[in-house]
Amino acid sequence: YLDGITIELRHLGGGHADDCIAIGIREAGVVFISDSLDPPPHYLPQTEQPAPPDIEALAALLGDTATTVIEGHSAPHSAQITHQHIDALRDRH
Repeated sequence: YLDGITIELRHLGGGHADDCIAIGIREAGVVFISDSLDPPPHYLPQTEQPAPPDIEALAALLGDTATTVIEGHSAPHSAQITHQHIDALRDRH
């Protein structure tokens, strides 16, 4: 909580980088998810299946209040798109 704004940080990890985090600003309805849903960088050796991001932590951060998601390398989009991506990842695991 900072000057009337709730800022939440969640470690998500994932195949792109195991230190990926998400940052939620609840009052603004915005969540920055960095590269947590991206595949591993092409220049890294792909010797094993990468660990998936913590999609339950991401889903909890999005909740029902997030309206906008900002990824590391794309334009902001509706949180509904990220909810759909989470659902697809759940179906795979």
